[in-house]
Amino acid sequence: MRFNSSDSNSALVYVVNDDPTQVAYLLWLLENNGFNARGFHGAEDALQVLSTQKIPDLIVTDLNMPGMDGWRFCRAIRSHTYNHLNHIPILVVSATFAGEVNQRLATDMGANGFMSSPVDKKKFIQVIKSLVSGDGILSLPMVLLAGHDRKMFYQLREVLESRGYHVELVNSENDCTDKFNSTLYDIAILDQNISSAFSMLVHSLRSIRNETALIVTTDDPSPKLAVEWINHGASAYALRPFDPLYILDLCSRVRREKALFSMEELLEKRTKALKESEHRYRSLFQNNHSAMLIIDPSTGKIVEANQAAVAYYGWPVDEITSMKISDLNVLSEEEVAVEMEKAKQESRSQFYFKHRLSTGEIRDVEVFSGPIVIEGKTMLYSIIHDITRRKQVEQELIQSNMDLKMAEEVAGMGSWKYDPENDVFSGSDGFLRIMGLRNYQQIRFKEFLKLVHIENQLEVSRVWKKILNSFESFDFDFRIVVNQRIKCLRMIGAAQTSLGGRSISAMGMIMDISEKKALEIKKKQQQEHLAQASKMSALGTLVAGVAHEINNPNNLIMLNTPILENVWKDSLPVLEAYQRTETEFRIAGLPFNIMKDYTARLFSGVKEGSTRISKIVSELKDFARQTPLDMSRYININEVAESAMTLVQKTMSRFTDNFRLNLQSDLPLFLGDFQKLEQVLVNLLINAGQALDKKSQSIFLETFHNIEQKSVGFKITDQGVGIPPENMKRIFDPFFSTKRETGGTGLGLAISSSIIQDHHGQMHLESTPGKGTEVTVTFMLPHADK
Repeated sequence: MRFNSSDSNSALVYVVNDDPTQVAYLLWLLENNGFNARGFHGAEDALQVLSTQKIPDLIVTDLNMPGMDGWRFCRAIRSHTYNHLNHIPILVVSATFAGEVNQRLATDMGANGFMSSPVDKKKFIQVIKSLVSGDGILSLPMVLLAGHDRKMFYQLREVLESRGYHVELVNSENDCTDKFNSTLYDIAILDQNISSAFSMLVHSLRSIRNETALIVTTDDPSPKLAVEWINHGASAYALRPFDPLYILDLCSRVRREKALFSMEELLEKRTKALKESEHRYRSLFQNNHSAMLIIDPSTGKIVEANQAAVAYYGWPVDEITSMKISDLNVLSEEEVAVEMEKAKQESRSQFYFKHRLSTGEIRDVEVFSGPIVIEGKTMLYSIIHDITRRKQVEQELIQSNMDLKMAEEVAGMGSWKYDPENDVFSGSDGFLRIMGLRNYQQIRFKEFLKLVHIENQLEVSRVWKKILNSFESFDFDFRIVVNQRIKCLRMIGAAQTSLGGRSISAMGMIMDISEKKALEIKKKQQQEHLAQASKMSALGTLVAGVAHEINNPNNLIMLNTPILENVWKDSLPVLEAYQRTETEFRIAGLPFNIMKDYTARLFSGVKEGSTRISKIVSELKDFARQTPLDMSRYININEVAESAMTLVQKTMSRFTDNFRLNLQSDLPLFLGDFQKLEQVLVNLLINAGQALDKKSQSIFLETFHNIEQKSVGFKITDQGVGIPPENMKRIFDPFFSTKRETGGTGLGLAISSSIIQDHHGQMHLESTPGKGTEVTVTFMLPHADK
């Protein structure tokens, strides 16, 4: 049959897989794309239905299943026993293999196609449509018959071709060798009499095409010859005269053995590659000159330490791996928490601690730390650098710079002195110029503080108080406002103390670092952009691991819940009989009459929950997958909205208790990239949620079709804080963010705007501070007037 949109509902697809999660997922994919679909958890069940009920348009089967596996299932459908099923296209979906070997394995199994699991949704549906429409034609296995007995081989060819093989005949040794050099055959059936040096011929053909299975026919019953041929590369042999059906069965067996051997080779290669990868990791870890530790974050236990760490800390490896990281870190838990929070706010992965060596010596260390997955568990790796000498040098340089810079004024700098007793700042002309105080020689701290940017005033007051009480050198940045222009300044110096221990003055240098800060901000923004891109790139791989870890226990839930439900149902007659004698009979503390109905709802809830887990994991993997823009697919904006809501539903519940969704029915389709538009919707919904002050405020998502403008789109309305007018012109600029202190990168709206422009769409924002924001996104329909 030919597949098209009008008859999609008539296409019936059978899904055969022993994994209930895979069955549910593939059925969901098929049904959501207009197919009728039915699932089976075993090949035997499917064959029974195929023999008695409606024949499907396509069969999708797994490879590794208990009982009858996918290989035998495919061969059965292609066999003479089930000749009424021979025409049905077969697609094998398996997680066992990937790459160029798939099509070869598919041919050996009698299937029309092979896809690796988990499947790419878009590609899977494309292959399904192609096979149902008849475009996926099975590549017939090739057989070469070589011998002088033409009558016997003509009969054999007739039997083989009737079973789906493509057969070619040759009657000389030279023709046989020429055919082997020019054509890749799945099977070659060679008669012994075709060559006087038959063993050498077998050896020669095996060297030409190692992947071709060789079957030898002979009228010599000597087992010695059979062993010789097998040693030279033959796969099997048959004594004449023989039944052609025996040869047919022999062909099937050697093809199966060849396919299994190919699978074993692939598994062996992959196992070897994994071992080599582990060896490289071990070598990199153990031979690194920097001290490295692997730490269990849940307990703080040191799991592994390389030789450099053993040499640095001075404990043997078995002793250091019995310790916790807190045994090395001399800072208190509160001090460690402060340093980690500071690193988090500064968006850095390095920390500064004091570590104890086995000798009792305390050293300043810089620790670079991050997550690493080992055997499915998330650990923390830490690279430790000793910076004790660097700290000393830094302090010496600061003091040296103080001595030099206090003596002169250089370009862009100014020296200053503060008298806490009289509360007076005095400074050089450079200080007054930078501070915009040309007409003043002195200034009090309150007047100085008025020049400081309002966002920095509290911080400067706190730091200044600490300076006058700690008597330590200091170095901090802040902003001032001079003639409506914002400057970024750096102040360094030290407080001097009297013999009585009180501060008598503070002095130092001040410099205008506005340009430097601008460059640093730009550099940091670029680093954030790269970090964000790196995180998104790594997310496909991480999601695959996370999905695997979630799916395994979830599969147990989905598999065991129906069994437990049947146990309960089978136990009900006994329990009901017991209740007739014990009217006060209770289960789990509740009367049996109540528990009998409630238990059925419990089982239903467990099954619905596990199905939702599987769907959310699948949507998350699709959302995280990095793919180029693909505008070849017709998109229903309602489906994009539903998919995005699956991802953010839990997140939105933290922002609001009042979320409304209105999807207009029968929306026309337009060309676009499903995943990219899903990304836009997720970004905009999260932005709307973050704009709310309280959970009682609402968010409204609706889709629409504008017939007059020949467009479709969606609108998101929130009752949040709104966008100030001064920010409206910059909200689409890359890296512009008003939420940087909470982790915002300023890329969400910029990327969303770029994606919408790639779809020839438009985004329009209307916002009123204190009342909320409305975002409208429209896309022109394919046949709209240009």
